[in-house]
Amino acid sequence: MIPGFSGTLGNAYQWNLTTEPISSLKDNGTFVVPSFKAVGGTSALDSMSFDRGSREDYDSWERLGNKGWGFDSLLPYFRKCETFYPPTKKQADAFGITYDPKAHGTNGPVQVSYPEFIYPQYRASSPRTVSASCG
Repeated sequence: MIPGFSGTLGNAYQWNLTTEPISSLKDNGTFVVPSFKAVGGTSALDSMSFDRGSREDYDSWERLGNKGWGFDSLLPYFRKCETFYPPTKKQADAFGITYDPKAHGTNGPVQVSYPEFIYPQYRASSPRTVSASCG
């Protein structure tokens, strides 16, 4: 499944990083952390993920003296760049997804949506909510 297929490129193109054992995984399992030897590193994978930093990330930049780089100043531009398609009711119910429509745009060039298929292992085993919001 492209772009997930990119993980099958082999170890010759990766730094071969593996997590420490994770107690919540079966048999204290580990997994490979995609880390490609390329300009741009892992972002060169283009897993087609879309995300923005947290409010605190941007507000910290502004507190460091970068006027206009706080979350509230940048939010209009975040919204302007995207057209957000919410998850289906079935996805939202199955995966505990919530979102704040005010945090997303409706007429921008970047088309943002949840995939039609979400791997079952992304379902939270304990009650929690995955959320996108303005704050």
